[in-house]
Amino acid sequence: MSYILQKKIANTFREQIMKKGFNHVSVSSLMRILDIRRQTFYDSFQDKYDLLEWQLNDTLEETIDNNIDYLHWKEILKLFIYEIDAHKRYYYECLTVQTEVNVADIFATHLVVLLAHVLERQELISNKKAQDNMWI
Repeated sequence: MSYILQKKIANTFREQIMKKGFNHVSVSSLMRILDIRRQTFYDSFQDKYDLLEWQLNDTLEETIDNNIDYLHWKEILKLFIYEIDAHKRYYYECLTVQTEVNVADIFATHLVVLLAHVLERQELISNKKAQDNMWI
């Protein structure tokens, strides 16, 4: 499946969760809305939890990881906060309703990438105390 189609499915998934709530969104309903065969979904994702994990990682890679070499860390944090605020119902549902995907860990993983970059730029990456604090 192409990345564009995966994004289309993921964006529809996010929209539907914001409208109906996580528990009321199914693979069947997504495919019906998109007018796509169910097998097309299963070519890339195992289930809606796999889609959730993919969507979170893809969004955070776009927001944080891909901007590290281009934007100041404060701007990246602003983008991250804007993303959370713009889709707060989605993130609230993902954090509180479902338990299959650890959303907080996915956030933390991408934020640690940003923090490691900041420490490296400030030449603190070899500082043991800075590294310990980063993982906390």
